[in-house]
Amino acid sequence: MDIYSNKNCGPELLCNNSYSIAWDRAFPPLYNHTSISYLKRCHGFYDAKQGNMQAALMVASLSVKLQRIKELRNKYPFAILLPIMGRNKLPVALALLTGLNVCFSVHEIQTIKRKELSAMERLLYKPQFCGSISPGNDYIIVDDIVTQGGTVSALRQFILSNGGFVVAITALAYSIGSGIIAPIPERVCQLVDKFEYSYMINILRSYNMANELQEMTNSQIKYLTRFKTLERIVKKIKKVTKMVYIENVQKTAELTELLSTPYNANNTFTRWKIGQWQRPNRAPCEGRAPRPPQ
Repeated sequence: MDIYSNKNCGPELLCNNSYSIAWDRAFPPLYNHTSISYLKRCHGFYDAKQGNMQAALMVASLSVKLQRIKELRNKYPFAILLPIMGRNKLPVALALLTGLNVCFSVHEIQTIKRKELSAMERLLYKPQFCGSISPGNDYIIVDDIVTQGGTVSALRQFILSNGGFVVAITALAYSIGSGIIAPIPERVCQLVDKFEYSYMINILRSYNMANELQEMTNSQIKYLTRFKTLERIVKKIKKVTKMVYIENVQKTAELTELLSTPYNANNTFTRWKIGQWQRPNRAPCEGRAPRPPQ
């Protein structure tokens, strides 16, 4: 099979791994409601990101479009909404305003804030999820902002691996170029034409980014296409992983030094660092102590 020819670059032709969960070519575009700039200007946006449910409902009610909600309800009347559960309450608020059945049994095991990650770090870091999925049911993933689509892609793989089906994805907003989640065949062919297919797959599998190109989102493939050579991709990956490794080593060294320090009951700083410090109970005093004589 000639993987470099445009007519043979479809997802079903390139995917040869039985364990891979490739995107369907007919997967619908993202159902969005507004822009990121408008969303961030809404009063209470940052409070909603920090877990304020009342603020999340207010921001979502100001941002949703009734026409988009009607389209989603008419096309998937029996689907179950699955918001990305975490500290951020905007996905939950959007799911509640949609009016379909909502599932709250799946949670994200969040170990790092994705908004602080670079594009390559988003590719390397895959969110983990835990919970129960009803096999055979159709699900609609709900998020607040879609950037590269890594979070919704990871949740989709979790749903499919547990017997469910993902029919659509909805979000309040998305970054430029992220409206199409499933990889476009032309975009896949562009990446294959630019880099050698076997080398590209080896890099993706070596760093646990994906087993096949069709598991990645369209924005992720677009990002990789911007590199001029495979050597630059590997150099960028090693730079990111080295920074993360150094950061982890520093944290481990600090923790080891802290735990190896002999405990001193009179050392308030040591007790505060390990979370055992409490303000001592002082005897009440009447008035101020007299000043020493000059």
